Amino acid sequence: MILIVDDIPENVFSLKKVLEHHGFAVDSAFSGEEALKKILTRSYILVILDVQMPGIDGFEVAENIKGYKKAKDTAIIFLSANSTDTNLIIQGYKQGARDYITKPVDTNILLLKVKSLYELYESRQATTKQQLEISALYEKEKELNLLLSKKVEILEDSLRLAKIAGWEHNVDTQQTYASPEAYHLLDLNPEKDAFNLDLILASLKPEDRKRLMGSNDKATFEFALLYAGANGQEKQLKYFIRVDENDGQKKIKGVVQEVGLNSAGL
Repeated sequence: MILIVDDIPENVFSLKKVLEHHGFAVDSAFSGEEALKKILTRSYILVILDVQMPGIDGFEVAENIKGYKKAKDTAIIFLSANSTDTNLIIQGYKQGARDYITKPVDTNILLLKVKSLYELYESRQATTKQQLEISALYEKEKELNLLLSKKVEILEDSLRLAKIAGWEHNVDTQQTYASPEAYHLLDLNPEKDAFNLDLILASLKPEDRKRLMGSNDKATFEFALLYAGANGQEKQLKYFIRVDENDGQKKIKGVVQEVGLNSAGL
């Protein structure tokens, strides 16, 4: 909404008629005091403000508007009958005016300036809305990541309690990834010992190694064995190993589980 402030009613009514004809919502005030009261209770996109008014003049009104948090984004266009006093114009801009128009008002120029300020306001509002949406998405992402982190933590704790760990070996790149629990089950030091496919193969029987490495895509194997850790203590382990080929890459994926004596099948 636009607020027109002028102590001469004829000026207010003529501008109001023009702006309303072009689709703008317009309010009016006939003194600086009345304008300030309205600005305290309503939100205005633009204030068209006469400079020279009795009582509180336009400059004082503008200065007060700058102090209102609610009106900090309200644009001001000053109207002045004096077109030659540059000091008035400079003072107007110092008081926060977005533009300055001299009387008698050229309505075509006024409409161009009003439309420009409205477009700027709408652009700023769209940007603010977008920033709020991005901020909301960011907060949602943080919540989801926190929830996912908690779920991963719970899953890792569950696997640790069940003494289950996973690993994956890329045959083409010869890179192997193993979960922290895999190192623990095999009594390895993550900072010193390497977890790789050779380590797994070395613990298998020769015929099982040959069967595994010669297997086709989607083949799954289960091996039960005794494993002697670094401390010399034997563990009964089960390996569940699967061979996958996707996009020309061959991967060997495995799960290792420490089992009880009776369930090891040995």
